[in-house]
Amino acid sequence: MTTMTHSAHRSHANGFNPLTWFAMAMATRKQRLHLEDLDDHMLADIGLDRYTARREAERSFWDIH
Repeated sequence: MTTMTHSAHRSHANGFNPLTWFAMAMATRKQRLHLEDLDDHMLADIGLDRYTARREAERSFWDIH
């Protein structure tokens, strides 16, 4: 087994899949950006204020936790 194949096998064995992670990061980013489109009433319905929604929308795509 080559080093690259061996590394890829290890990453799947421990539950980390880079493509799955990237897809999740992009979906999270899209959801965060949609927060900016919500009015104050809709934000209140989900328990956020405008400041918190803006801060969340500005987070980096790789910051998914």
